[in-house]
Amino acid sequence: MRSNLLAQKAKIDEVLVYYDEPQLLLLTSDRDVHMIAVAVRGVDMQRPFFSCEMQDKVFERYLDGKADLHYVFKEARRNLYYFFDLEGEIDSWVSLRKATNAEVDNDAYWPKVGFFSRSHTTRYQLRPAFDDSVQEYKIDGNWEARDFSKFHGKMSDLYSLFSILDRLEEKQPVSERAVMKKFVQDRFWQGGGSYVGFYDDLFTYIRSISPLSVARIQYASPGSFALRGNKDALSEITQMIETFELYQDKLELSYRQIYGILRKGHLLRAEKLSSFSSSSVEDFVRERTFNFLNEMKIQKANEIFEACDEIVLVFAKVALSVFRRGNELYSFHAEGRVQAGLQPEDL
Repeated sequence: MRSNLLAQKAKIDEVLVYYDEPQLLLLTSDRDVHMIAVAVRGVDMQRPFFSCEMQDKVFERYLDGKADLHYVFKEARRNLYYFFDLEGEIDSWVSLRKATNAEVDNDAYWPKVGFFSRSHTTRYQLRPAFDDSVQEYKIDGNWEARDFSKFHGKMSDLYSLFSILDRLEEKQPVSERAVMKKFVQDRFWQGGGSYVGFYDDLFTYIRSISPLSVARIQYASPGSFALRGNKDALSEITQMIETFELYQDKLELSYRQIYGILRKGHLLRAEKLSSFSSSSVEDFVRERTFNFLNEMKIQKANEIFEACDEIVLVFAKVALSVFRRGNELYSFHAEGRVQAGLQPEDL
């Protein structure tokens, strides 16, 4: 007698990853539940796959890039896991065998932490993680290609940062937070290369989920151009520019205060684990950096601090880098070359 708690077979719906042969499969069980399966070794089968049924919400988070594959398996429905032999596939159907407790406890069968849906070799129902919008900018003056490149570069940096911060929700999987943490901690923070590399990492990560792209451009003077991307991130950049317009002098003073302390302590190009001259100076820089981010209307300062592994020196350097990019964008507006404040258009 068949138990209604166990799936007996499943139908292959899609090959999600293919390298020489299928590596990751999407299936539907005979209980009409989505399943996911990863190719493994060490099982007495010709082409073995380790699989589980998925909770709908977990599956959606995985497709949206908000959870990794390891998390999907960890949150399997009823904590049941299966093996099947792809060699025995008939008309896209495979027979399932329930995994033993010993097999489930074997880490060799589990997908590694940090594999996200952006690495699929096929584009199965990958939905944008955010509502896309178009933000239009009116431009005037003599714009050259390098001006567009500079403006777009600073926009991309801040857009990537705001987008990933928006993803750090209260209930976000630990593995998702680890991505942001890794981007920060992989850098030495001893010079310009660290900052460029950090924002490049953010941009590479975000562009597969909710990329920033040029929707249209008109070179006439006056002219316009439009950027398409995450509505919230674009709105936050607009808000930041407006904050610079109102409080640029105050922000500049805060920047110079933190920058001056790091320079005086020979910490601007120091290793990230270098010490401040005293604990009181370190405490002051920590508090001042939190205030500085709040002054720039940057949300989730606590999340940034956590991503910096609560290293005050790195935290301060990240905040200074955000100011520099925001200030360069603001300079375009202050010079009258870009008109800000236009509302994004929902697509």
